Amino acid sequence: MDVEGKFDLLLKTIAENEKKRMAAEDRTRADLLDLKSAVEGRLPVVEKKVEDLNSALGVLSTKVEQLESNLPRANHREKDLTWALEKEETVATTTNFNTPTVLHGTRESNLVTATPFGCDSIAL
Repeated sequence: MDVEGKFDLLLKTIAENEKKRMAAEDRTRADLLDLKSAVEGRLPVVEKKVEDLNSALGVLSTKVEQLESNLPRANHREKDLTWALEKEETVATTTNFNTPTVLHGTRESNLVTATPFGCDSIAL
């Protein structure tokens, strides 16, 4: 009877464990169904965001293409502007009008005059 009691206890434990396993599977199934419904509910929102990103990417792509097409023209204009500035600098350095230059709000240090900015004395 001792063996028979142990056997009955073992069968009872197996049955309880089977019930627990079935309950756990049911909870898992319910959790997975909840997760599935949540994901399916969010799917249209995510798809819309992907479409919005795709359209934004298309707009940005066209802007980049426009900028890239304008780049050679801008480089050409920049070279012309650089050449013009260099020409102005050479003209400015070759013409000397004996006027002091003002650098950062002060006059040139090598200019020695009694009056500020190289002006003649003014009679009042």
